[in-house]
Amino acid sequence: MKLGALALLACLLLSAPPAFAAATESARSQTSMASRQNTVTADNDVKYVDDVPGQRIPVMLEYSADCNVVFKDLALFRPIGFAPPKIVTGQLTGIYGLPLKGRAANTGDVTFDLKFDSLDRRPCGEQTGMARLNLVLGVDQDCDLSTGDRDGMDRSITIRVQIWVTTGSGEEKN
Repeated sequence: MKLGALALLACLLLSAPPAFAAATESARSQTSMASRQNTVTADNDVKYVDDVPGQRIPVMLEYSADCNVVFKDLALFRPIGFAPPKIVTGQLTGIYGLPLKGRAANTGDVTFDLKFDSLDRRPCGEQTGMARLNLVLGVDQDCDLSTGDRDGMDRSITIRVQIWVTTGSGEEKN
């Protein structure tokens, strides 16, 4: 019985997030999407460790393109913005994207705050969750600012973004 209690205590200590710590980014990947002559590359998969449910995570996603783009929108994917559904909940606030309308450029970023109010409990007490977002950019698909809308954008593209969090450290446990 003493050995079982020690194993449980070790499990709790290894999986508990540091008190008052901010989530730390542990991995990031990108995707590319072509729209005629313009190829857009954007961050689309970001992972954070040591998250504490209820604390805000400041996030920045960067993107670049062969031709011009403008930021249009960032929103939770509908119908399921957080996963697993009905277990993981949260909020997306403070969205600010560049370049703004009227200032087309071939690089930009969007910053926002993400907060996970509840996460999915895993064995050994670790909690995890995912936010699914749609990043919408206006794209100059023919690389000619004289065509398209006032910014020269010919169409919009949507890039699916996933933000993963865990209350664990991300280190492998034996």
